[in-house]
Formats: sequence, C-alpha cells, structure tokens
Amino acid sequence: MSGSVWRLSVAVPKPVSAAVGDALVAAGATSLSEVPAGARVLLHCFAQRKSDALSLQRAAQAVLDAGGLTSVTAKLERLTRDQWLAPWRRSLVPEPVCEGFVIQPAWDRTRAPAGTRRLWIEPELVFGVGGHPSTRLAASAVRSWCRSHPGRGVLDVGTGTGVLALIAVLSGASAALGLDRERRAVASARRHARVNEVPNARFSTRPLHTIPRRYPLVVANIEAHILTELATDLVRVTGHTLILAGLLLEQEDELVRRFAELGLARRSGDGTWACVELERTVTRR
Repeated sequence: MSGSVWRLSVAVPKPVSAAVGDALVAAGATSLSEVPAGARVLLHCFAQRKSDALSLQRAAQAVLDAGGLTSVTAKLERLTRDQWLAPWRRSLVPEPVCEGFVIQPAWDRTRAPAGTRRLWIEPELVFGVGGHPSTRLAASAVRSWCRSHPGRGVLDVGTGTGVLALIAVLSGASAALGLDRERRAVASARRHARVNEVPNARFSTRPLHTIPRRYPLVVANIEAHILTELATDLVRVTGHTLILAGLLLEQEDELVRRFAELGLARRSGDGTWACVELERTVTRR
C-alpha cells in the first residue's frame, strides 16, 4: 500500500446495521468490519480514492436519513500510510488464532510457544491479520475438520489475508483455494503463502459462481448479508461440510434457515459471534 487512505466510520443502531452494511457493499466497499458496541454496531470501511470514499459516505447517510437517523453521521478521515500502520505496529503482538497456530506480525521475531506454528502476517489496507473472534472460531473449525479428514480439498470464500487457507493445508488438507474479489487481498494472501512456505494454498479473484466443482470443505468467514447472497453457490460447491463465520449470534437462526437444505447445524461461539457448521446429508448430482 502507498499514499493515503480514507476511512469511513459510523456507529449505527443494531436494527439498521445490516441495511447500512448492504448499502456500503452496494456502493463498492471492498471490506466492511462490524464491531458490536452495546446497542450499536460500529461500521468501518476504507477507500484509497476520495471519490470512492465520498460515494460510500453518501450511501450510508442515505440509509440513515431514510430511517430518520439524521443525528447519526458517517464520518470520513484521511490517513497516511504511516498513520494507518502506526496503531498496528503498536498493538499487534503474537496472538493464538486456534490450537497449534499463532498469528505473528512479520516484524516480530518472538519465539512461538512450544508445539505451535507461527504464521507470519503483514497488515494490509482493508484486511485484518486473523485476530478477529469470527476468524478464531472459523480457524478452530477448519483445523479440527482437516485433522479429522486429511487429504481433502478446501475452498476458502472471502479469503482476505489467506489465514484460513494456510491453516487448512497445515492441518492436513491436500490443497486449499482461497477466493476474494479484491485483488489486493489475493496479492497479500499469495505473499503470505510464500513467506510461510505453504505452496498448496492458492488464491484467485475468480468469482464463486464460476467454480465448477465441489470441495469436501468450504469455509466462508464474511458478513452475514453476503453469506445470504452467496447461499446458492455456497451450497452448490459444498461436497460435505460448509463452515460459516462472520455473523453475530442474533443473525444465526435466519442464516441457518437459509441453508437448511444442507442438513444439521452445530454451533460454537464466544458470546457475540457465531460459527455454523453444516453438513450435506444427501448427495446431490
């Protein structure tokens, strides 16, 4: 990343957070973080061009104004590369992502605890480094499944920095393909695969609807509204198990109903975020 970046921030009441998030995605937001904050949800997204940032701001404000929330403002802030990186460098420390794996900033050479594997990660403009609760839930589920079903292929939808694909291969998957519509995410994930010496983790900007085959395990750690939009294709490419993360607990029931045709759901969570595991009970052709 070079130059400056624009950050949009807005704290919205929970009932309208999905609508504002949908509007931001429709306006071209390449990444959207949703952080619960009491009765509100703090939404963040980034843009490299001011024109794109202003489009995002207008889209969010239109939803707020339509809902009578004229006192809530979507704020824009311009950050330099150093401003954006400084908080990361101050706050990022080696952090367990799941049993056996530690996410470690590339500049931190602290030894990993015995019995754990370090995953070297560099922060990027709009992608986290794997420490989000939903990522930890998904990582644990992926590790467990791949250890129980070694030698199977994995599809990671919305791969971001590629952490889940890396963990899949290092936990026994024969190979993993990570998809992301954002080219910078794919470039970052490929770099992480090289740095961590995981050649069987590959990454592509190829759209999900163009994937012709089924994968034994499919994982998608993305916002709930996008999971719903992708439901048909996620079901289509799932051969055995589908792991869904990135959703709040209150979003789980509706999402499970949407994917009910896949079979039974099993849940684990941290009190705020949910991770849903669905298994195909009937083989479809």
